[in-house]
Amino acid sequence: MKQLRPKAELGKAIYQTSNIKGELILRTGQMAHEYFEKYLFEANPEILPEAAAQMVALPPSDFDQLAGLEMGGISIATTISLQTGRTNLEKRHLGLSRLSMQNLSL
Repeated sequence: MKQLRPKAELGKAIYQTSNIKGELILRTGQMAHEYFEKYLFEANPEILPEAAAQMVALPPSDFDQLAGLEMGGISIATTISLQTGRTNLEKRHLGLSRLSMQNLSL
């Protein structure tokens, strides 16, 4: 991976990629003139790995499994998993409750 840019520059790239301006109708039916669409940066092959690389240091160093929340967290968790070699659990696909995930051994 190429050298990481400063967090402020990465944040600006994420904003420029994901911030949409115009006359937008939200799912609620309300009108908005600005909207942040997180899936746009998560689908960007340059930004997503760099954002995940900035997050690698956030979990405790001894973590052994990682799970991303649905609606945006799965792609970030998967990318962190690829960068760290740690197991990524996808609760949505496994259909597991929180309790059963605690007892899961892979």
